[in-house]
Amino acid sequence: MVLSKFRVQTEESLKSDKISFFFFLFSVVSILLQSSLILTTSSSLPPLVPLFYSRPWGEAQLAPWTFLWILPGLSLAISLLNFSLAIFVFGKLRFLSRTLFIFAFIVAVGTLYGTVKIISLLT
Repeated sequence: MVLSKFRVQTEESLKSDKISFFFFLFSVVSILLQSSLILTTSSSLPPLVPLFYSRPWGEAQLAPWTFLWILPGLSLAISLLNFSLAIFVFGKLRFLSRTLFIFAFIVAVGTLYGTVKIISLLT
């Protein structure tokens, strides 16, 4: 009963704040796009892909192609954490709530860009 009431309040507050809803929607779409991109190109990817660009050039940057799932996984984890925190503070601190939504949006855009860039370099 309490969870149902909380869910209804959350849906109403998200629908009333169009900016937060946009950031939430784009983050979810970004995660789905990353996952579908990895799934559709997995058969054409080489066994090792460049993923760790902060390491020195060469073998240290390479990882198995399955490690590409780190990017949408990271985006999903940060989005879930930020959205759940934002929902709890939504009625009280609207600025903090929007900031959490925007940060999740920025992470989603960054990981989507990284996924697209890595895959486009290899195919």
